[in-house]
Amino acid sequence: MKLFSRMITTVCSLILPFWVFAGGVGGGTMVVKVTVREPVCTINNNQTTDINFGDDLVITEIDGVKYQKIIPIQLDCQQGYPVSIRLQFQGSSSNFNSGLLKTTNNDLGIQFRLKDGSELAINHWLDFTYPGTPEISAVLFKNPSLLPATGGFSSSVTLLMKML
Repeated sequence: MKLFSRMITTVCSLILPFWVFAGGVGGGTMVVKVTVREPVCTINNNQTTDINFGDDLVITEIDGVKYQKIIPIQLDCQQGYPVSIRLQFQGSSSNFNSGLLKTTNNDLGIQFRLKDGSELAINHWLDFTYPGTPEISAVLFKNPSLLPATGGFSSSVTLLMKML
């Protein structure tokens, strides 16, 4: 029995010749159609995630440790396990440190940090295997050369994910 296959874009057609050995020789053709799709994972149910550092920040206490918030990351992948994934926080770098996310206050930046304390620089990839999910925190940093202005600030970042 020989198997011939031909793939056209994402639809595969298989033609399987077969022999019937019941008193004679017979033949026939079987056509099977398969749709190949890219695996799908969703992050936080496709909802925006807000990280609020609060309204009572003290400028002199912004030290890269005190104001740290865990970022909730919930992945839901529809295919089986394990899945190798790359994750990246994509955004603009701060003026005083290229590894930090820029905020509307030019003398404040946000660092992304892994559970072990190592930095995940903005626009750099992190590889991991699902169903595990990395624990990542956001922590405030100030420009070491200047005192940040008082008042509110904001920032935005896109969380990218791709399967390997």
